[in-house]
Amino acid sequence: MQALNPAQLITAVANDSSLLDDSQTRKRHEQLLAHASVCSYCGVGCPYTVETDARGKPRIYPLSPLGLCVKGKTSLQTGSDQERAARLAKRGLPDDRIRAPMIRGHDGKMREVSWDEALDRAAWLFLHAREWVGPDAVAVYGNGQKTIEAIWMASLYKLVFKLPTMGANSEHCLTSAGAAHTLNFGNEASFTWRQFEELELCDVAILHGTNAFVTFPQAYEKLKRNGAAVKVVIDPTRSDTASDLEHSDPRTMHIRFRQGGDALFNLAVSRVIFENAWDDQDSLSRRVDPDSLAALRELCATPRCQPDEAARRIALPGQNPEELAATIRRYAELIAKPRDGYRPKLAFVSSMGINQSTGSYGFSTNLNLLLLTGNVGRRGAGSLRIAGQSNATSELMMGFNSRRLLFNLDPSQAEHRAALAEVLDLPETNIPAHQGTPVAHMADDDRLYCFIFIGTQMTKNMPRVGYWSRRLGRAFNIVIDSFLGEGVLEHADVLLPSYTYTERTGVIQRGDRTLQLQQQISQPPALAWSDSKILARLALKIAERLRDPDTAELNELDPDVVHRTFARYLDDQGEAVPARIFDHLVAVNRQLNMYSRLEDASGTPISHDMLRQHGGSGVQWGGNGRYQDADGQGAIFPSLNRNTLNRARLVRPPDEFLDRLEAPLPPGTLSLISGRGRPGRRATQGRARYNSGIKTLPIYGLDPDEHYVEIHPKAAAELGLSENEPVRLLSDHGVVVALVTYNDRIANGTVFIDFVPGEVNRLTNYVEADQFTHQSLIKRTPVQLRALRPMEMALWQAPNRATLINAVETVFADWRRTFPNDEDWLASQRDTPDELHWLPPEQLRNPSDDDAVKLSEAVGALTVFFQRYMADAHYKKVAGSILHALEGTTRDRFLRVFLPLLRRLDYQNVLHTILADMVGSVSVVDQSGAIAELDLLTAHKSAVLEFKEEIVAIQLFIAIKRGLELLYGLDTQVCRDDLAFVSGVAIPCAGDVPAHFLGISPADLGAALLVHSRAIGNSALIIVDRKQNRAVRVDVVTGVLPKDPELARLRGLVINHKRTASGRQHRRFFDRLGELIVDYVRTGDENFKLSGPVSLDWEEYRSKLSFSPANRRGFAQHLVNQQVSFDLANALVTLGVLDLERDHEALEQIRTNPCQDAAKAAVFDHDQLYAGTLGERVDRVVKSIIEPVLANDGGKLDILAIDESVGELHVRFVGSCANCPYSLLSMEQIVKPTLLTIPGVRRVVHRAKARKAELALNFAEDASPMAQTL
Repeated sequence: MQALNPAQLITAVANDSSLLDDSQTRKRHEQLLAHASVCSYCGVGCPYTVETDARGKPRIYPLSPLGLCVKGKTSLQTGSDQERAARLAKRGLPDDRIRAPMIRGHDGKMREVSWDEALDRAAWLFLHAREWVGPDAVAVYGNGQKTIEAIWMASLYKLVFKLPTMGANSEHCLTSAGAAHTLNFGNEASFTWRQFEELELCDVAILHGTNAFVTFPQAYEKLKRNGAAVKVVIDPTRSDTASDLEHSDPRTMHIRFRQGGDALFNLAVSRVIFENAWDDQDSLSRRVDPDSLAALRELCATPRCQPDEAARRIALPGQNPEELAATIRRYAELIAKPRDGYRPKLAFVSSMGINQSTGSYGFSTNLNLLLLTGNVGRRGAGSLRIAGQSNATSELMMGFNSRRLLFNLDPSQAEHRAALAEVLDLPETNIPAHQGTPVAHMADDDRLYCFIFIGTQMTKNMPRVGYWSRRLGRAFNIVIDSFLGEGVLEHADVLLPSYTYTERTGVIQRGDRTLQLQQQISQPPALAWSDSKILARLALKIAERLRDPDTAELNELDPDVVHRTFARYLDDQGEAVPARIFDHLVAVNRQLNMYSRLEDASGTPISHDMLRQHGGSGVQWGGNGRYQDADGQGAIFPSLNRNTLNRARLVRPPDEFLDRLEAPLPPGTLSLISGRGRPGRRATQGRARYNSGIKTLPIYGLDPDEHYVEIHPKAAAELGLSENEPVRLLSDHGVVVALVTYNDRIANGTVFIDFVPGEVNRLTNYVEADQFTHQSLIKRTPVQLRALRPMEMALWQAPNRATLINAVETVFADWRRTFPNDEDWLASQRDTPDELHWLPPEQLRNPSDDDAVKLSEAVGALTVFFQRYMADAHYKKVAGSILHALEGTTRDRFLRVFLPLLRRLDYQNVLHTILADMVGSVSVVDQSGAIAELDLLTAHKSAVLEFKEEIVAIQLFIAIKRGLELLYGLDTQVCRDDLAFVSGVAIPCAGDVPAHFLGISPADLGAALLVHSRAIGNSALIIVDRKQNRAVRVDVVTGVLPKDPELARLRGLVINHKRTASGRQHRRFFDRLGELIVDYVRTGDENFKLSGPVSLDWEEYRSKLSFSPANRRGFAQHLVNQQVSFDLANALVTLGVLDLERDHEALEQIRTNPCQDAAKAAVFDHDQLYAGTLGERVDRVVKSIIEPVLANDGGKLDILAIDESVGELHVRFVGSCANCPYSLLSMEQIVKPTLLTIPGVRRVVHRAKARKAELALNFAEDASPMAQTL
């Protein structure tokens, strides 16, 4: 038995258990089962085990006839911690593993912290976003590779925390297939046979919109081994699948037609079947709803479904409609015509091609064909919907989306909510009663302020990627992942390290409904946790914060409910127990009696132990042969409840849906098809390596830098495009430049682009989306290809000042013609932000005269500039110098059209980067000689708010930079240790940017470096050179928080009234901040009143004026009381803080004071500060240190309670910005550390209670409440 390979041994034992009587065989068998797992890199789900080879190294062995592709074989290299790091090092790449929890610090960088601190920060962000806006403010978004246990834990967040919004990568690929199954059969689940058996038993295999050769090679090879079956590939592109099948079998049919023609094609096929009586009338009469059959017959009888007419409507440019009509008839005959009473067995294999072009209705027309031909529930026939990610099928089953509750129950149905509440022991009020925001609209939901991302590439894979980047930039982002994906460090606020799939234990469900157990086969980093443990422990940390009654009341959550719901899955050491989680979700599923009843064919509940014993094969819920009807009953198709049986329905797509699909593309455009890889190029090298993205591509070296658009040579010649020539792709939504490459596999009327590299998702949109799932129909995106014109080509090759200015002048002239006054553009953004007011696509695609041609070229040139600027570091460096040197009218015009252009072209993520280069940087050096370049971006991140459009950080940076230029001159290196600040800015987070210049956390700010004093002006800063005792004052006369009426009104709604503000008001608030930021940069010194430099003795200022009254009159008298020198008083006059006439009396007292040289300490020494009882120490620190700071910042701190026995201090922040979670975070970083330094204080509990008005649920859109101002 030792000579058998692992698969053979496990199979032998399954057939003859007596083999286990041999101890060696039993031991090996047990070890093989203990190390059995399943590949998690695509939806095929190939099982394997790990066994040590003769050299003592662990080796992966397949456990099923599917075998393993390269990703499965190399799982230990891509998923195993040390193996992966070593492989990356060999390629000269850095280790990309997240090895410790991290949070964003006040230096703008992610820093490693303990798990407790990271979870506390995440819980804080979660709760405050939820308090601020309500449960709709938080979304959970995950990949399709999570275990069922992790999906369950994440789904509980919806039911426990009342979060309606959840999303997953499956919403981009598989969800419309699930909706189609619901339309036809009443539930989303497939009826695929075990081990994809229909691939080897079918007579005809139809690969509809899937490139299985590249993306699902093991399923593809199984199909290919079925030499008897005729293969049909339906794809406008001659994919590697089509060419490989044609090469191996000349019977292969490759059917091509226009993108979106799938539904009409299938309807025409159905018509041929009806006309020739090839439909299985016996099966239809028994199993299909007769009304739906009549409706489909009626539709198919209409002229549009006649094959010749249908072919005319869906034919590709240059394609012969008569030949396509003949193909329709030949295909119908192939799949439906009985031969000697035998009907062909059909197997449909599909993935994103059909889902992303025609959605649920398109997929349903394939299911119609299976019903018409009697191929539902028939062995050797079926529909295989293979997902790109391993457990996407479970996401559909579990209802992991914004439309459904757990197991696809309906949030709008009270009985569904009640059933879940009862079985989970939850208050029914915790369960959302409405649908959340679909993935399609998350980028535009401006009430989303906190995301929990689980194991997904969160920055690039969304259509409308510029808008999505804007959404990420305005939200707190909690990221649970194993690896650092592109852009994660820019957007994450909390990073939580998780296991890879080879390090975890849990259940995966592949497309045939087979559950398989993944088991840990490699050791994780010491500080990594499983997804389930992270979600459970985060929930417990949230419950801990909910122990504060104010927090619980604000969130309307019971901490005991939260704790008991999630703690049940943890052992005594706080570890999540996967088997315990799975057993509970199975019990709930069975108690609810769902269609997806998780038990084997005999009715035994599925468990980890059962799956472990079935290593290599797994257990298929519902048993094999779903929808068989040997008893002759037609109503065998369950709805949500297993016992609610119905007949199947033939789906009739609505006429308006078909009209929309048949509508011609805009003149001069081609249909953009995005996919993985490049058809016919590097197919062997790229095969099987795409679906897992960052997890495998860096290892294989297939992450391409080049960005090509593939086009047929004939189409390229008609457009005058040359090989490797950069071209502009223009969609209705955005513009991208890519390199042309000829490819005769690409159909006329289409172009193909690999969506892995580059900027393709600036072109895609959600305007066309499935009406049931909101899945975007992005594979029908119309684009225009045009060779770059001179200005575009000049800026593509290199940054060019003259060309840039020329383009700006042209675009500005048109913008000014469109909007004669700045207010006209602002009104369009304020009143109708979703309407296109400028640069309509047709104007850019088909300019009507020379001026229009020049404008189109100028817009293209600026697009080229933005794209190259963000993609190429050398280009950015040169371009940044050009931007920084712009001046006068040119600079003014660039900044006037800058934001309008970014919004029009979906490039809003360029905003802060370009502004940073225009403003310039400050070079600072510390005591060790280390040099840091500070700019607008680093200052922005330093506010912990990272890329939130937080105007205070940006405006303060520019103000401080301008003050340093007064002190030291332009482009002078500044010594950090020489700096000190006096801040009059009445906003709690205003210390963040001075701290950034000083290179410390705001929590470390003390009177030696920063003095808060509103008396110097509540939008003013004094910047001090301590070494030379000189100072300047910068007064932001336009307001650090701009004195803008619209912003004040919106701030009153969004910040102070929180939940009462609509999504549109939230959006407008942040849009207005962006407009004001750009205008602030544009107007430069117009924003400032500059005073100095002047001599100022910092040591005297610090020692006598560390704490002072906030009002100016009290401040002047305070100077007298503190016996300041006349020189210091005179300096404050020169700096504009004191006025000779208004403060004449105080100045005269100072001048004539004989004791003015005496030092009067205003800072407590350590012993004095911390003397007395704990209560006395707290009172002294609050009154002497914290209250003066808060008084100057417009806030207030209340001490609610002191528990001396445990050293616990309860405090509450109230007033001004303290109602804003952004401000609270900065406040917590300043106040909490100060309190925790008091001997005897071990814990500070922050409580914040909103006003009743802030929790009102229905606030009139047009109401005008009084806006709070600072």
